[in-house]
Amino acid sequence: MQSGISISYPITDGDSEEQQEKALKSFYKFAASSCATLLDTIADACEISALSSNTSVNNPDNRGTRLSINGQVTMAVKLKPPTAATK
Repeated sequence: MQSGISISYPITDGDSEEQQEKALKSFYKFAASSCATLLDTIADACEISALSSNTSVNNPDNRGTRLSINGQVTMAVKLKPPTAATK
């Protein structure tokens, strides 16, 4: 199963490397929670098998610099039986 994630953060003047690291940590935490969500709903088992991310810095419409993170989480999932998934 694959899930796409897109997150955008404002960047302030200062240590942009530190801000990028915080944003990436947030992205990875969000990706890690994907299996928990599936286990709470439709899956009996879930394991992240691949993760990719891309970052870019832009200033759309001159409204301030933003860091965008886009990525994919690929998970190996064992679905619940149909009757268990509907409860």
